[in-house]
Amino acid sequence: MTISKKKFLSLALFVSASVASVNVLAADTHSGTISFSGLIYSSTCTVSINGGGSDGNVNMGRHPSSAFGTEPKQIVGGAGTDGQLNISLIDCPPTGTVALKISGSETPNEPQILALDNPSDEKTAKNVGVYIYDKDNLDTPYNINFTKDIEIKASEESASTSATIPLIAKYVSVNAGGVKAGQANATLNYSLTYK
Repeated sequence: MTISKKKFLSLALFVSASVASVNVLAADTHSGTISFSGLIYSSTCTVSINGGGSDGNVNMGRHPSSAFGTEPKQIVGGAGTDGQLNISLIDCPPTGTVALKISGSETPNEPQILALDNPSDEKTAKNVGVYIYDKDNLDTPYNINFTKDIEIKASEESASTSATIPLIAKYVSVNAGGVKAGQANATLNYSLTYK
């Protein structure tokens, strides 16, 4: 055999062995299945303010201006059903977090006091605003513009998912000198963001 035939034969054996090892490697493959799961829901939570619709009213009651005295930060109201503000989220998606954002007009230099509507109107009460509290913490009112995260999860008793944010509103005198009688209406806005 000539040298070039030997080289050719050696090269042919090398190529055959390489192809055979590639076939062995190719035969050693794995396969599997990847599943994706999730939920598409048709709506967000239904909102109920004090058992009504998505817009609500809070009855603050009737109080004499003399109940505030002449010192600032005198708190009046919030007893019985007066000042009760329950924001209920009903029929929510199965789990998740909802950010409740509350906003309103602050009394100047008082970020915790909600200003009354139409403050320059002569029929509006003067030197008074509204504190908003968590029902479980009546020591510290919320800042008027705040966001609170609410966990949504199904209860063990039922498959429905809901949450209620119980708040209390109370009148508060702003400055020394007493409160002037008049209409004491105020407005808060809210928005819900689903996370």
